[in-house]
Amino acid sequence: MTALCPRRYRRRLNPVGVINDQGIEMSDKSLPSLGAGSFEALKKTNRHGAEYWSARDLQPTLGYSQWRRFEQAIERAVTSCKQSGNNADHHFAGAGKMIEVGKGCVREVPDYHLSRFACHRPTAAPGS
Repeated sequence: MTALCPRRYRRRLNPVGVINDQGIEMSDKSLPSLGAGSFEALKKTNRHGAEYWSARDLQPTLGYSQWRRFEQAIERAVTSCKQSGNNADHHFAGAGKMIEVGKGCVREVPDYHLSRFACHRPTAAPGS
């Protein structure tokens, strides 16, 4: 694990992998785990039987404390997916998620439904 670095240098490529916004080094070989089966525990299935993960649910597991930073990583991953010849729409589906904002009120926030392939892309996406 690398030492924490100033915010402006976080999530840049280094010889081993990508550093997320908490300074945790992430390899493109595997997703970090915060407990046995935490990644699989977040898996959902849509009405067609296809598995997916909510980006909002996956965000803390990958070590991102802020949605805007994780969304930037997803945007880079979409670009990387397209450059690799894959159809990004099959792996990164835009979605909304209802969250509680206080006193019983809810509002819709942007989210993505990610395929298993897409879950690995933010850890392997190039750039900073």
